[in-house]
Amino acid sequence: MTELWVTSIVIGSWVLAAGLVGIVGSFLAERLGDRQLAMQVAEQRFDASSVEPLEGGEHSFSGYEMTHVTSTTT
Repeated sequence: MTELWVTSIVIGSWVLAAGLVGIVGSFLAERLGDRQLAMQVAEQRFDASSVEPLEGGEHSFSGYEMTHVTSTTT
């Protein structure tokens, strides 16, 4: 009967340790992922030479097209 208790405690300890490692690992991965994304965004610079005029008053900013928006009130 004592062996069963010892075995249960050992298995329970391993399961608890694995769960804690998983929780801490996922937390660290999330934090490091956010930091890496923030660094990538911070490294991007706006280059005015990348602005190319397109037809109809549109401009392309590094591959993205932006149009002039005008609003009218009625």
